[in-house]
This record gives sequence, structure tokens and C-alpha cells, in this order.
Amino acid sequence: MAHGGGTWVSQNKRLPGTYVNFASAIRASATLSDRGIAAVPVALSWGPVGEVRQITNGDFQKNSFNLFGFDYTADEMLPLRELFLHATKAFVYRLGGSGHVDEDTDEIVNAAAAAACTYATAKYPGARGNDIRITITPDPDNTHYFIVRTLVGAREVDKQNVNRWCDLADNDWVNWIKSVTATETVDEEEVTVIRYIHFAQTPAQGETSVPDTETGKNYVTPAIPAAGIAGINLTGGADGENSAADHQAFLAAIESYAFNTMCCPSTNSGIISLYVANTKRVRDDLGKKYQLVAWQAAADYEGVIGLWSESHHDEITSAVADTALLYWLTGAEAGCLIKSTLTNSKYDGELTVDVSLSQSQLEEAMELGHFVFHNVNGEVRVLEDINTFVSVTKRKDTLFQMNQTIRVCDQIANDIAVLFNTIYLGKVPNNATGRAALWNDIYVYLQELERLEAIQNLNPDNILCAEGTEKRAVYVMIGGLNIVNAMSQLYMDVEIM
Repeated sequence: MAHGGGTWVSQNKRLPGTYVNFASAIRASATLSDRGIAAVPVALSWGPVGEVRQITNGDFQKNSFNLFGFDYTADEMLPLRELFLHATKAFVYRLGGSGHVDEDTDEIVNAAAAAACTYATAKYPGARGNDIRITITPDPDNTHYFIVRTLVGAREVDKQNVNRWCDLADNDWVNWIKSVTATETVDEEEVTVIRYIHFAQTPAQGETSVPDTETGKNYVTPAIPAAGIAGINLTGGADGENSAADHQAFLAAIESYAFNTMCCPSTNSGIISLYVANTKRVRDDLGKKYQLVAWQAAADYEGVIGLWSESHHDEITSAVADTALLYWLTGAEAGCLIKSTLTNSKYDGELTVDVSLSQSQLEEAMELGHFVFHNVNGEVRVLEDINTFVSVTKRKDTLFQMNQTIRVCDQIANDIAVLFNTIYLGKVPNNATGRAALWNDIYVYLQELERLEAIQNLNPDNILCAEGTEKRAVYVMIGGLNIVNAMSQLYMDVEIM
């Protein structure tokens, strides 16, 4: 008879034998999440619409043409260049450009459109599609074959050698039009027929390759000439006007992602209010902490940073330059270390920032919760890293006006939530042992913040982890948390002997 063996839960085995459980020693499970992550909706001329794409700084620098349709140095990439000066990763969302309804005709106008020609349609809507060109030439080395090229500007992005038009494969830039529908009169009745695009040239008699004109198919007349086509441009591409609905779609799509900052790239007061209201809902109702960067927002809320400094680009006059400074600030706030501040940080982007505010205007800006830049010996620097919160109370004092404070608070809230949801939720019993393990993880996590100089004077006696009002609830209280703020003012007395 075999002896019993295996693992055990209760000491209730009947057979003699050895029952062994292996487990790792209990150690801290909380980790400090990465910073430098931004969420940005962008008005682009190329790329998938309505899709959240995770782009790293390196991806953007090396592959901007493939990702966004333009080289890194192109004018159209200015907002993303500003963003990635300090952000390490971004969730980039191309706004849909859905246009608006004309009040007189009730028709949608100024909507995004894909460029097209007789033989191809641009893969994505947008004005960039108008730069696509198709060439068709006979293959000098292969009789009855054609070389079909796709060019963007002067750059060849695709080349295919085919005997039949129907054999072309769609590429990253165009979808080939293989057939067209037409209405024709047959026996005095109008019927819809499909006619296929084809080459005029067919294999010579006796060759085995399949001719383009297959039996039973109706073909477009005239065919692509045997001499080919020197070049045909796609036309009709348009970026479209971004409406409030496009921004709502972005906010819905991004809600399940985790990031440090979000950009509202609009100067429209209604759209700004939409972003502010959404930020308050997500932070306060869903518990997902991030800060919104918006133009001249007066939200009186620690989760919203209102940028008030004007800017322009000396060479780029298109609309992309109008909100580019918002992208810089979004990236800078996301990339700011947990123990650091943007106060006195030098602006290092491509824009010319207005720093004409007087001393009294700068003081007023701070009192109103305006994030502004100023001139320090010819350099453009951040005056104070503050948010829009101005209604100071005893419960929420001036510390909550400082973004460094909010960064630490948000980091704690997000990281402890991940810790609990990953390790404890539905897995660990709510008893003294389970709560002790949670207390230990929280304490070790706070010790790491203290090591990073984000907090100081951590006292374990100020951390309480107790049973909540319901059997399944746990109540955690962290009292007397001392958040470190960077030096921004110096008061000095000098005694002269």
C-alpha cells in the first residue's frame, strides 16, 4: 500500500505519510509606481482615430514617421516634441475630427476625410493623405509584370511587383481599390454591376501565368495602360474639426489607463469645463489620481493645473503651436520626481514664452492659482509649481496648493490601491493576521517614500489598520504624514558687527 503524501490545508489526513507545504517568507509587497506617464489627445493628420496608443520617448524619437506620418522634426510633431522633453511614456489618442452640424442644412461639415484616387484610398483620414502618390511602371526584367510604388512626398514607403492588380496587398499607407460599382442600363433596366480594375497587358499566348482578364469578370474600361502611370496623387484628405464629442470619446477611452498627468489641448471654455468635471469625477468618485493641465482653468481644485502664460513659435504659425506649451507642462509635471518640484525649472522647449508680467502681477497670479513663467536673468523659468486650489481651510491648507504635495498624495493613493487590489482583495482574510500583513506592507512602502525624501519623520505608531464597520471592510489611518516640500523661499537676517 502506498503511503499518503502531498500538501495539506487541515491536519485531517487518514493515511500515514508526509504532507508538506512550501511558502515564501512574508516580505513587503508594495512598490513605488513609475512616474513620467502622460495621457494626451492630439489633433493629428495621420494615424488611427479613436485609439489609445502607448508611445515611449524612444519610440517617438526613432519611429515618428511610421507612428504619426511625419519625421521627428516636422512642424506637425511640435506638441509631441514638447511633451517628450520630460515625459517617458504617453498614452496618445488621435482626436476624431468629427466636425459639427451646420445649423442651416443639418449636415455634418468640416469632418475628417481620407484622401483617395482611382486606385487607392489613404489608410487613415487626414490631410497627410494628400502627400501620397502612386506610380505604376512596367517591370523591365519581368515581362507582363508591373511595379507599383507608394510614395509619401519623395519617400518610397512600399513597392510591389505584380502580374495582376488584384494581387496587390494593402500597405501601411493605402488600401488598394480592386473594383468599383457602376449603374448600367441592361434591357432598359438600371442594374448595379461590379467592374474590376486590371492591367491592359496580358500574358502572351502559350505562357502559363494567369492573365488579369479572368473569364467571367467585368472589367473597368479603360484598363491601366501597358505603359503604366507616371504618378497620380491622392486628394481630398482633411483633418477635420474636433468637437466636444471627440474629446468625450477620448475621456471615455482613457479612463481605464493609469497615468500621472492629462493634457486638455483646447482653449474652448466648454471643452475645458468638460475635462475639469471629468477629472473631479475620476479622482473623487473612482479614486484614480492624476492631475489635469488645462488652459487658464480656474477650477479651485488641487487636481487641476491652470496654465496662464501665452506662447508662440517663431517659425511655426499653424494651429499646432497654439497649445504646444500645454504639452510641455503636461510632460514636465508627469516626469517630475516624487521628491521634486517644477518651481524655478527652466523652460527648455522650442516656444517663445511671454514673461512680461510685473512683480505685482506675478504675486496676483500666485494668489489666484495661476501657473505662470517669468524671466530670471534672461531665462524662462517656472514661477511656482502650483495648482488651481485657492479655497484654503484648516482641513486643507496651503500645502495642497503645491503640486509637490499632490504628487506625493496621489502616489500614495494610487500605489496603496494597487497593493490592496492585487494582493489582498478577495484573497486575504480580514482578521488580525491579515490586517497586520497589510499594515506591514503600507509601513514598508512609506519607508521607501521617506528614503526618497518625499516624506520625513515617519512614525509607525501613526499608522492604524483596523476592522471597518463591516466584516469585509478594513480601515486604514495614516496620521501626521509629513510631506517634504522643496525650498522656494529664503529669509535671512545678517548682523553687522
